[in-house]
Amino acid sequence: MDVWVDLTKIAVLIYCTYQYYSDKIKSVYELVLIILIYICINTLIHLVKRISVRRIILILSIMDMGIAVNLFSPIFIFPIALNILELNLGFKHNIIISACELMLVLLSISSSVRAEYMIFTFFSCVIYALSNSYYIKMSTVVKENDRMREKIYNLSSRLDKNYEYERQIKYMSKLEERNKIAQEIHDKLGHTIAGSLIQLEASKLFLYKDVKKSEDIINKVTEILRSSNENIRLSLKNIKPPSEQMGINKIKIALDEFSVDNGISSNLVYIGMMNKITHIQWKVIYDNLEEALTNVLKYSKAAQVTVKIDVLSKFVKVEIKDNGVGAKSIKKSLGIMGMEERCSKLHGKVIVDGSKGFSVIIILPLEEG
Repeated sequence: MDVWVDLTKIAVLIYCTYQYYSDKIKSVYELVLIILIYICINTLIHLVKRISVRRIILILSIMDMGIAVNLFSPIFIFPIALNILELNLGFKHNIIISACELMLVLLSISSSVRAEYMIFTFFSCVIYALSNSYYIKMSTVVKENDRMREKIYNLSSRLDKNYEYERQIKYMSKLEERNKIAQEIHDKLGHTIAGSLIQLEASKLFLYKDVKKSEDIINKVTEILRSSNENIRLSLKNIKPPSEQMGINKIKIALDEFSVDNGISSNLVYIGMMNKITHIQWKVIYDNLEEALTNVLKYSKAAQVTVKIDVLSKFVKVEIKDNGVGAKSIKKSLGIMGMEERCSKLHGKVIVDGSKGFSVIIILPLEEG
């Protein structure tokens, strides 16, 4: 707003000065002084924030142009219109007040410049109205941006709190699981071993006195320990999740984190009996996936990555494919060589294709049985 108003003031002031000198009137120094004072006063307006002080400065600007009218020419009344509009900025009925003041100025000036004054006043009002409308819209946008920024900050804070809460929940879940395991070991294994030790100590007392009784005690302890060992095995089996569940979930998490961190969408498809894939095979698949995702990020310029795991009768096939630029000729980097080395240890192989996007195919033989 201020820029357009100031440019209009300068344009009007240049016009008035030109018209004054075209009449071959030469009061140079005094006029230059008046114009410089006017420019300084109107520059000072932008350095002041308080409305009351700005109005005082605008009154001084109007007085300065009033002196120019009295000393030099009536045409120097033209810049006053914008000062009057600025002066009434902030009043509730500023349009009515401004119209009355502009009309009073019109009636008080010489009839020779009234037509030009009306034209300059009209254009000044139009420019001022447009600038003021733009200023109001910009202020609204700035306030909306501040409000949105505050919302984003609050949302980020809530997300951080949710993340911290989730982290605490996971930590508490781990502690509860550890406590549960410790309690089961204490209740089942601890009592059994303690009782067995007591009975073994008792069997030592009867070892040479009553061999039959000592043998009965040892047999009983052996049976108890055998039963306890089976209970431990079953407990561990119940606690330990299946390898296929661990493998699939680990890959899902890796793909989700990759998508969130890099803005590349991911998709996971798996077909067949995942329980046929061994723990060591899952590890090779996961390590190769991480290497392939790193290459996607570095070279492919892809927008999507698809991972397909297909368990067939004799082998498992894993394809990691992106929709990026691909490669006409493939030079095996350390990453691809690392994939091949990991697969070769399990008698598998890696196939790479860069014709349509980039594809890494991992083939691992399944264990028979």
